[in-house]
Amino acid sequence: MIVNHLLSRLIFILIILFSILKAQWITIKSFSSTASYSDISCYDRNTCFVCSSKGIFKTSTGGGIWDSLGSTGINASLVNSIFFIDSKTGYACGPNGLIYKTINSASSWFIVHGATNSDPCVAYTLNNIFFINQSTGFCVGAAGTILKTADSGKTWTCNIYSGPAFNSVYFTTSLNGWAVGDNGRIMRTTDGGTTWTSQISGTSQNLYCVFFINSNIGFAAGNGITSCVIIKTSNAGSLWQNIPNNIPSPAKRILFLNLKTGFIAASDGIYSSNDSGKTWLKMDGSLTSPCGLSFPDAFTGYELSCLGKVAKYNASGVIKPIYQTNSFNNRIKIDMINNSIIVNSYENYLIINKVILFDFAGNILYENSTKLQNKIIIPKQKIKCGIIFFKIFLSEGKYLILPKFIF
Repeated sequence: MIVNHLLSRLIFILIILFSILKAQWITIKSFSSTASYSDISCYDRNTCFVCSSKGIFKTSTGGGIWDSLGSTGINASLVNSIFFIDSKTGYACGPNGLIYKTINSASSWFIVHGATNSDPCVAYTLNNIFFINQSTGFCVGAAGTILKTADSGKTWTCNIYSGPAFNSVYFTTSLNGWAVGDNGRIMRTTDGGTTWTSQISGTSQNLYCVFFINSNIGFAAGNGITSCVIIKTSNAGSLWQNIPNNIPSPAKRILFLNLKTGFIAASDGIYSSNDSGKTWLKMDGSLTSPCGLSFPDAFTGYELSCLGKVAKYNASGVIKPIYQTNSFNNRIKIDMINNSIIVNSYENYLIINKVILFDFAGNILYENSTKLQNKIIIPKQKIKCGIIFFKIFLSEGKYLILPKFIF
């Protein structure tokens, strides 16, 4: 009893300490090191897709559990970019003008542009894909290739603006978009991609990523001579200005959550800015060699390393839920008996609706919806060892969070 009491106190103290830590990145998954990895796309804070040479992986639990979906209908080893517009519908692009689509959460894919098309874009590698909405999307790539669909990928219009490759494309509205690429190349459209005009970037370095906060303020970044190159515009690209920085490696991804808070995925890790890009600080726990960065909302981010690791960011601290105490705590018990974890209500009027188990990083490990009962039995083999948090929902609309050391 004394040991259990001390352990409960220790867990409570750890929860408080972790809840006040500064936001940081925590590695939540290590895939096979023998595969290659290209991109990550997250539709919401729980649903993410990772593309690798061994196929597509998906999580629906915020990174707690990853399912291997294989590569039916897609050559995943050649994919450069993926983009999901909802939990079921996604697109991917790669060499030879190939664009794939899935409508069943990446369980299978089919080609929507490629060898069977007669346009000249099939001769070039596509580097990045972006969708404005369910129907309209763009792909950019080598030799100034820009592809557009306005019918959910059924047909694609090919345009080639001869010159250095485009590496990234971004739209703020259905009309306003930018494409950036090698040798500092930037082009802009104001008519939804019907026509594109060149802009002067002020750099001859390769630009690998672009992001606009609104239709006027945007950033592009890439490979500098002695540091990362970052350029910013406040007038839709009429003037781009260089931002001096201390990031020592090329930027692969850039994004902003608001006018002040931004992130850059550089070769040596993730950097953040809280002053509109004026200064950048390296973040604890971020991964090197990033090949994907996705923020499905303003509080949750995911980074994919080309080495096969996934790190997660929580803007409100390591663990989002807060330990709660109420009059029900001594009437709900969590016991371990043989190979089962049992959640018991010791009062007939306390009916359990649902139980969710999660770890320190806020990753959902197990979820069980019940049919209004006083006892829930969870197979122990479904849960990893360590400190696990049980979020228990009761029939009267209240819930509590209880920690338990599983061994």
